[in-house]
Parts: sequence; structure tokens; C-alpha cells
Amino acid sequence: EVYDILCRENRPETTAIIAPEIWLAPGTYEALPGDRYFVLELPLGQLPQGVGYMVRRAKRALRVQEGEFGREHKKLIRAFLSSRRLGPAQVSLYKEIPSFLKRSATACLLEARQGDRLAAFNIVDLGAAEYGFYLFSFRSPGINIPGASDLLFFEMAGMAHAEGKRALNLGLGINPGIRRCKQKWGARPFLPYASALVQKGPLRMGDLVNKL
Repeated sequence: EVYDILCRENRPETTAIIAPEIWLAPGTYEALPGDRYFVLELPLGQLPQGVGYMVRRAKRALRVQEGEFGREHKKLIRAFLSSRRLGPAQVSLYKEIPSFLKRSATACLLEARQGDRLAAFNIVDLGAAEYGFYLFSFRSPGINIPGASDLLFFEMAGMAHAEGKRALNLGLGINPGIRRCKQKWGARPFLPYASALVQKGPLRMGDLVNKL
């Protein structure tokens, strides 16, 4: 109903839809790859043996703290982008991270340092009443500390629980490797993700006159 109202009011040439399912008639839209969101209940239970070992190992080498975005963090994002083949929309999203952190009152940057050197950092949003939302994770290609990402994840889960959150929304599965990383903590899929593009003809003068 909302979609129909917005289309009547705005007459978009292109509409992007994200929803648990696409309700439009077949042939009227371009279907994009589907996925599922993953959720991790808090507090964490006993860690799997392998995960617990990596957390303890990294804890001996790294110091975890809340931080503020700066040149070091920007450098890690640039290294991440240069190591992957991403589309323009994805690259634009990552480049907007500094701006997002400045505007958001609820996003938190959690970083792991070896001495003064930045080894890795996570970004989590704690604005929802019952959920923390795990947004981004980056590691330094020049500081190889096994378990650095696991340690940050563990500390992030603890921080969210201390803030009264009952679960972490870990985002989409993306690919088998990322799904395995989420599932090793006990995360499970909980919400379908479907997306589509609807292409319509450009606005005609007659349409504009009728709208006015």
C-alpha cells in the first residue's frame, strides 16, 4: 500500500525495493539476489572450543577499546577496498563511513591495538531498543594477529549486552564464508531479504499536468 502511494505521488522512473518478499506480478520487475539476515542471541553462552582459543590468544596480544575514526581507520578501509572487486554502489557505501560516524549518535567504533598500532576495528550501532546492529569489520593487512576479529566480535557482543540489548543483528549472509563466520558464534537466520528493481518509463508532460 505504501509502495503504491509513493509511486502515485512521485512517479519514479526507477524504484528499488527491499522487503521480506516481493509481492509484484512476475515480469514486472528485475529480481536481485535474495538472502537472509542473521541474529545472535545475547548474552553469549560458552564459546566453541576453537573460537574461545582464538579469543584468548588475541587477548594476550591486543588491547580493545572504543575509539574515534581517524587516518588509521581510513587507511584500513582503503586497503579493504583495494583488495576486493566491488561495484560503485558498494564502494560509495564504504567511503561514507566517516560521514556516517560523525552524524550518528548511536554508532560505536571498537578498535584493537597492538601497542599504538591499529590492528582491526568494528562498527556497531546500538540505537535500537533491543538489538545491536553489527555493521562493519576491518583488519590491518600489515598486522597479522590471529583471532583479532574474533576478539573484537567477543568484546562487541559483551558491550551490546551491557547496553541492555538482547541480540545482535549480524546483517546478511552475503556468501558461504561470511555465513560460516556468523554461524560459528551460534547465529541463525531469522528474516528473509528480497530485493528488486522496477523500471518505468520517464515522466511525460501529460502525467505532470494530471499530477498538478
